[in-house]
Amino acid sequence: MKKYIYLRDLFYFIRDFSYHRSAKNTTIALIYKNIHLQDEIENQAAAGTLVQRRLTAGGIIMKTTILNDQWTLTVLGENVYNIPGTPIRTEVPSTVYSTLLGQDLIPDPFYRDNELTALKLMENDFAYETTFTLQAADREADRIFLRFEGIDTLADLYLNGKHLGAADNMNRVWEFDITAEVMEDAPDTVYQLKVVLHSPTRFIREENEKCPVGGSSDAMPGFPHIRKAACMFGWDWGPR
Repeated sequence: MKKYIYLRDLFYFIRDFSYHRSAKNTTIALIYKNIHLQDEIENQAAAGTLVQRRLTAGGIIMKTTILNDQWTLTVLGENVYNIPGTPIRTEVPSTVYSTLLGQDLIPDPFYRDNELTALKLMENDFAYETTFTLQAADREADRIFLRFEGIDTLADLYLNGKHLGAADNMNRVWEFDITAEVMEDAPDTVYQLKVVLHSPTRFIREENEKCPVGGSSDAMPGFPHIRKAACMFGWDWGPR
């Protein structure tokens, strides 16, 4: 029996499964190992923040709790818009730009050439943070994993201040075994999950100085150095 904590634009707490992941809900995209999902029962709370899902796959039962709100975003360091380094309420899925625009902290980047200034914001790092707890029944699982279905792109991950690992590719799944970190904790332990997103523009510039690469004259120099969608670094019709 396993417990998985999932993120695919949302965070999921998954309990009691260990095989091939597959689901009709494209947001969840659960994949088991060569086991066909035979039925699916879903109960969704009225507020939409809690989803319990039971998937029967060869007798394996999974319980899912979705945490897609109660997140904060913090802009780290001085920045082009002088946004203070205090946490800003957000949710997942989201982006840095959509969160800041929704809080009227940046001008519309789609207006005229505002994107030139907005691009400078990507020289900063950003922190997404949330908290969660585990029920006593959750700790009955054999293993507990923290799983990210997507992180864009460079990130370091921390659980209660401990570095779990790093991500450097937006095109893959990231999974971390946190069994040892949580299994022996008290039932009322509150876990703080922190994802620090690092500047992609700073990264490609520094890497390109070490090893210049070709690419497109319509995109930012050095973009082939990072496993991130190339279209995010410029188009032939944009100001860049």
